[in-house]
Amino acid sequence: MARNLPLPSSHWSRYSPTVCRPTSMKVPRCSRASASLSAFRASRSVPKPPFRAVADPIVVEGQRASALPFDSVRTQALLSALVVFHLLPDGFRNADLRALLAPLLGLDPSLMTQGRMSCDLRRLRLHGLIERLPGTHRYTVTTRGFHLAVFLTRVHHRLLRDGLADILDEHAADNALRHELQRLDSVVQQISRKHRLIA
Repeated sequence: MARNLPLPSSHWSRYSPTVCRPTSMKVPRCSRASASLSAFRASRSVPKPPFRAVADPIVVEGQRASALPFDSVRTQALLSALVVFHLLPDGFRNADLRALLAPLLGLDPSLMTQGRMSCDLRRLRLHGLIERLPGTHRYTVTTRGFHLAVFLTRVHHRLLRDGLADILDEHAADNALRHELQRLDSVVQQISRKHRLIA
């Protein structure tokens, strides 16, 4: 009768549980590329165009100011007032702005509340067009504010307003602007026909 001899340890090693060794986690290439692209966009964030920086709402140190729309009658009146106030060495007050702004808007000064004027002053100040004199309730026009006021009012009054009137008034006599635009349209039509862009 055969004796039951103990089996060698190498025999039982085949049945021992497999020990899983941790392996390094590899990040998929698409994830790495996405992270790199996000970092690149953050480092290359495009600043807001200068015109939009003035025309859009703005937040400065937690203080929010509404926009100064270029085509707004009130904005143009405020900018016109800044051109005048730039000449005052001691600055101007809330009441001074109300007195000058009212006729520009065709309103009675008594109808313009102090709260609305304070809102206008806040917009101008946070947009960097005016600054308050320390310890007073008076304001002065900044160099930036004066330059923007002169440029934007001149563009609006002398270019856009008169130019659009010449273009849109169908009963107006022929003028240089309309004549040149017609020439431009004729040239574009000729090029388009030449390259068969239109029938």
